[in-house]
Amino acid sequence: MIDSEFHMSVIDRLFIATNVELFDMVDNADRALCRFEFYEIIVRIAKAKLVEAGYFENLSTAVDYLIENFILRFRLCRMES
Repeated sequence: MIDSEFHMSVIDRLFIATNVELFDMVDNADRALCRFEFYEIIVRIAKAKLVEAGYFENLSTAVDYLIENFILRFRLCRMES
């Protein structure tokens, strides 16, 4: 069983690292994530929470697990395809 405890300080550090802008983006607020940054932080969280903690060796599998068990698990409804 994977520990669901994950400190907000780690999330805050990952948010800051994800939101660093090497080029000034007018439409991207400093305390907000644009679409590609949202995907990036999901990958960073999977790496920190699941790969570096030793639960998974493969980052792709860790991202799938994170999305399935920590994001989609709490959805209110699923869109029909």
